[in-house]
Amino acid sequence: MKNKVKIIYLASFVMTKSKWFEREMDHFEENSDIETHELCDFLYPSARKVLKETYKSKKIFAFKKFSDWKNYILNLQQKLREEKKKLVILTELSQYPRQGYSLKYLMVNKFLNQQKIDYYEFNVSWMSSPKATTGTYLKYIKIFKYWRYLLIRINEILASFFGSLLNIKPKGIFVSGSRTKKRLEYFKKTKGIELIDFNSWELSSTINKNSNGIDPIKKKYAVYIKCEFLPRANMNNFKKKSDESMLHVDSTETFEKWYPALDNFLSYLEKIFNLKIIIASHPKSDNVGSLDYLGNRTAILNKTEELVRGSEFVISRNSSALTYAIVYKKPIFFIYSNETKRHVGNFSSINTLSSYFKIESINIDENISENQIKSLMNFDEKLYNSYMKEFLTSNLENKNYRIILNYLNK
Repeated sequence: MKNKVKIIYLASFVMTKSKWFEREMDHFEENSDIETHELCDFLYPSARKVLKETYKSKKIFAFKKFSDWKNYILNLQQKLREEKKKLVILTELSQYPRQGYSLKYLMVNKFLNQQKIDYYEFNVSWMSSPKATTGTYLKYIKIFKYWRYLLIRINEILASFFGSLLNIKPKGIFVSGSRTKKRLEYFKKTKGIELIDFNSWELSSTINKNSNGIDPIKKKYAVYIKCEFLPRANMNNFKKKSDESMLHVDSTETFEKWYPALDNFLSYLEKIFNLKIIIASHPKSDNVGSLDYLGNRTAILNKTEELVRGSEFVISRNSSALTYAIVYKKPIFFIYSNETKRHVGNFSSINTLSSYFKIESINIDENISENQIKSLMNFDEKLYNSYMKEFLTSNLENKNYRIILNYLNK
């Protein structure tokens, strides 16, 4: 396989260690000729400020200017012609018909189309969110701090408009889920874009999973999937590294209110179910060990899937890692607070997910009876299976890297 195709993977922002393994780059390296390019320094410079640490690999290259990257590709293309190899781009920069966050992103796709270089995108959205309405955007407009977010959305619309005008499109899209595929069928018919069956990255990691070497936690426990990044005064080791912070849509929860309420709620669950709750840290954080602001509960990094698999149930706000709870059939407690309700996007996605699974979401600022809590342990397994088919998977036979390589080398 390595001899047929040269693959370049365009990272969305920075190829961090967690994303490296989540995107199965270790498998790609072993089975193909691939390298990763970081273009954020000229496309979205603020990403580097938030996500500074690139995974240490000789196959990752960063480019300061578009001209540097363009010349690199042109030279590589000439070299590959002499070697009779094909150049293929896998990109997370855009998601057709969206062309990226600004016209600079469109510039990259336009260049690839001009050079007749096939590029493929991914459409692996894990949740079903309601479509944005005029009312939704009006809510954002009412809050001053969302103006920068609105400017990004306007730039996205302009990039998509000009991309459509210039007929800039990918060769194909790797798609997970029947509902997502159905939505993209229009582009297959009208634009000739190939749709390739795929899986969400989280689900892909569970396929043919080898559990050897994992030390199971012997005590009964539940998992809180931590997806928030709340700054605390004078905490140098508490870094805010969320994608939301790059997009200028900061969390509406505050450290002073969210964590005391969450701590109380987790203690309540521990008492009801006679177990301990472990914190599954977000892969972009450095929260490990005992967390004093969450009752000295233990936080574990980069083991979310394993933790969920052995747990009694899962608690979270809205995280793509909930895929593991769906795959391993674990009850889910969807939580929010009074502050969360001020964040239009987060609160909508929480309610959309909980409504889909017919599970009542919980406001941790309010009292909830023990009977109500216990009733949430009952979930509809058919809805879990339905969600997997509609949003998470279109090909359960192979992991994603194998699907991609089989397709590109056929």
